[in-house]
Amino acid sequence: METSESTQPSANRKPPRIIRWLGTLLRLAIAATLIAAIGFGAMQLYKSLAPAMASESELLLHVVQRRTLDDTVVERGTIESQNTVYGKCELPGDESSIVSIVPEGTVVSKGDVIVKLESSKIDQQIALKKIALNEAQGKLKEARQNLIAKENEGKGKIVTAERELEIAKIEVIKYRDGDFIAEESELQRLINDGKAQLEKFLDDRRKIEELVKKGYRSPEQLDETALRVKSFEKAVQRDEQKLNNLRKYDRQLKMTTFQGKATDAEKKVERETSTAAAEIEKAESTIESAKNLLELHESELKDTVEVLAKCEMKAPQDGTVAYANQPWFDDSQKIRTGSKVFQQRDIFFLPDMLNMQVKLGIHESIINRIKKDQSVSIRLDAFPDLKLKGHVSYVAELAASSFNNAKNYDATVLIKEIPATISLKPGMTAEVEILVGTYEDILAIPVGAVTEHFQLSYVYIAKGTEFARKVVKTGRTTHSFVEILEGLESGESVAMDAYRRGTNDFASAERKAGSNQPASTPSADSAAGAKP
Repeated sequence: METSESTQPSANRKPPRIIRWLGTLLRLAIAATLIAAIGFGAMQLYKSLAPAMASESELLLHVVQRRTLDDTVVERGTIESQNTVYGKCELPGDESSIVSIVPEGTVVSKGDVIVKLESSKIDQQIALKKIALNEAQGKLKEARQNLIAKENEGKGKIVTAERELEIAKIEVIKYRDGDFIAEESELQRLINDGKAQLEKFLDDRRKIEELVKKGYRSPEQLDETALRVKSFEKAVQRDEQKLNNLRKYDRQLKMTTFQGKATDAEKKVERETSTAAAEIEKAESTIESAKNLLELHESELKDTVEVLAKCEMKAPQDGTVAYANQPWFDDSQKIRTGSKVFQQRDIFFLPDMLNMQVKLGIHESIINRIKKDQSVSIRLDAFPDLKLKGHVSYVAELAASSFNNAKNYDATVLIKEIPATISLKPGMTAEVEILVGTYEDILAIPVGAVTEHFQLSYVYIAKGTEFARKVVKTGRTTHSFVEILEGLESGESVAMDAYRRGTNDFASAERKAGSNQPASTPSADSAAGAKP
């Protein structure tokens, strides 16, 4: 049986010794390289972390020193215009329609027309007012003419009455000093003449009686003479009776009649004067009423014309037009052409974009620190790298109304100068830092170096590598520093992690206080060996 030798090594055949030695050497080289790399990396890591560790150690300490502190209050507020003018609908009535309005955001100048409201009803009212005004003017003219007529009529009647009075007075004088004396004289003359004739006839009768006795005259002639005597006696008696009646009755009757006419004439003059005055007063009253009516119509027309002018709402100042819409308005309430607006509703507003201010809400806990004219530093969220200057211009005396229990007081900060490179817009958010006080040459440390427990303030003073807890008396506090009144001296170093250290030191005491167990406050000496 023949056998043949294979040229391939079998699976269980061991490699030569030289090959095994080379493999071991390679593995040792690789391990050495890795150890060297790890060592180098560790060395580099140590070098990079050592400065940071040293820096952190330094930051945990603060050297106490005297300094000047600016005490500030930081609040957030909203940018608004210093002078925002609102355009209100001033038309009377329930509602008016907007005929036209410039687009929102339009830049306008003072006097530019922004809104036009419906004016057809007002135009109609003006036409009616003008008609009523013309009628009132006609009535006033008529009343003035009537006054002239009444004055002339009254004057004429008074002149006539005065003339009648004058005549009546003359008649009294004429009769008293004229007619009566003439009649009296005439009757006296007749009586005297009658008596003279009577004496003559009596003498003739006596002579005839003698002649009759002697026979020279007949008895018939004597009788004829006697009749004449008797006739003249009766005539004299009649005239004497007339004279007596004239003096006793006729004079008094006629004087009474003429004086009565004069009295009546005087009364007529008074009556005509009074009537004329009453008519004139009535006419003047009519004129006054006509004037008042005319003035009323003129005033109504003027008011209506002014209302018509309000249909064109013009810009009272330069600015950018913004519609006076509210977030809760539905489409029917929003400002646009054709929408209905009621009296005193805001239609638009014009903020003065060149003069802006920040409106703040100051909490009641710090409102007493905010005073007018305090300096302010302003940072805008829209321009975080820019700081503006300003001052407090207004602090409210009363709290603003609110739906919650928080009591905030409105305050206003005026922005002094706005760079031309930025454009502030109402509604932007701003962070305001108000300088409420400057405290010079005081001992102060950062707020992180003070901790409070059981109504006492503590600091941790560095004593070599250890820290000692110590009670201090604090004063005024700012955002970053606390004034130390007692307990520290300049040059001492305090730990910046006082809160962490205090929490560890007082943990047991606070747990006991929380469980209503008697708690003993650790003394400052008990922490003398506190570890860093």
